[in-house]
Amino acid sequence: MLAMGGLLMGCTSKAPSDKDVEVALKQLWAGNSWEFSSNFDVTNFDRLNGWKDGEDYWVEVTYKVKARQPYYAIVADCVEPTVAEYNDTTMGQITMGLSAMMKGFQGTEALDEYKEYLKTNPEPAKMELARSKYEAQYVNIAFLDCVNYLAEKSSVFHKDLKTGDTLDYNLKLRFKQTEQGWKNL
Repeated sequence: MLAMGGLLMGCTSKAPSDKDVEVALKQLWAGNSWEFSSNFDVTNFDRLNGWKDGEDYWVEVTYKVKARQPYYAIVADCVEPTVAEYNDTTMGQITMGLSAMMKGFQGTEALDEYKEYLKTNPEPAKMELARSKYEAQYVNIAFLDCVNYLAEKSSVFHKDLKTGDTLDYNLKLRFKQTEQGWKNL
């Protein structure tokens, strides 16, 4: 009887634990697109507030994520599959051609900035791989497309982002009590 009471007490905690919140944050972050999920780790969080709202429990948190690699390595992660698509498919070649025309009108400042970066830093391995497999124009157009893509995704992607840089976020998480404990919705 005491064991059953202890089990029920564990299932009826009044609020999600810090572990519940941590698991929810990490699952949420892992569900993001590759740019975020594979390039940043949730490092810590602070619980700001929590409140019951009907059957749900809300937890407001601030949390930090840390960059796993620098900006140009993130760009390189995007370049190789992009240039492969340009090279390997007819539609990709058409897209690359249109993109090349647009880049001619928009300028190529990002390529100049990258050349400056390479004067004091090694080229990311994935960029070297792309350069060894594909024509330079395909790699350059893919590079510019990836820079633009990342800039559209978020302002966190900028040329000064370094490994270990941290970013701050705020979030409200909604939980529901289940037989298996608190679950994030």
